Amino acid sequence: MKNIKSFACICLSIVLLFVINFPCFAIQSDYDYLINCGFDEDYLDSLSSDLRYHMRKLIDNNVVTSIDYKKSSFDLDKDDNDTTRAALKEDDFIMDIVCSNICSSGSNVVNGVLVGISWEWLDSEPVIRQTDSITVNWDSTLFDFVSDSFLSQDMYRFTYSPQEWIVGEEYTRASESMQGSIGYYTSLFGDTPTHSVSNKGATIFILQPRSKIVVGKDYNTSINVNYVHNANLLIPSFGFDTSGLTVGVDTLLFSEQASDTYNYKYSK
Repeated sequence: MKNIKSFACICLSIVLLFVINFPCFAIQSDYDYLINCGFDEDYLDSLSSDLRYHMRKLIDNNVVTSIDYKKSSFDLDKDDNDTTRAALKEDDFIMDIVCSNICSSGSNVVNGVLVGISWEWLDSEPVIRQTDSITVNWDSTLFDFVSDSFLSQDMYRFTYSPQEWIVGEEYTRASESMQGSIGYYTSLFGDTPTHSVSNKGATIFILQPRSKIVVGKDYNTSINVNYVHNANLLIPSFGFDTSGLTVGVDTLLFSEQASDTYNYKYSK
């Protein structure tokens, strides 16, 4: 009996030691783990559980620092014939860029930059919904794209169930990638005969420094995002152009673009 009690005490001590030293994996959900890393609740709420899990895997046992958000809105679907919206000059599309440094514990050396890109069409816009295109580019002398870190999801919800977003499409690799840029597609889901549908999407990936940089504000570099809306009923999607220095979109007639730039700061 004494041996059994001793063994039980040893096992309990091991469990408690694990919980104390690894609390995030022992008791925390992905959501709580990312909250403790410093991410905003609003941003995490906009992601699916799969994207939050993916973020946690990418962070692993590292430390997240310098989380920053760039939020923008656009009047993108200019040909929607919504006279009320036109008169009020309301925006119908929002795009967020989120960047954070991933460092080893106790170090300010940047192992990777976690990049998040989110977009959402407002009020059941746009009218024409097919396949849109997104490109991202950055300084290729500073960062490499970690291809297996990429995860993107397209989501939709019905107006009668405004709290429930459904993942419609998922992409685990970019459609095009070249030094300093990537391009990928995002699908828009149409209305049903009885209900209108809202659309949004989110992407996560890592840029890895090509040489040593540290957390700081001595230098800055641009991460550019361009969303191209395909309003051409004759073409399901625009192709990507890889003939230049970065991935672009072969746009034709009936397209609208929303472009934004995030200024990433660092030191050496």
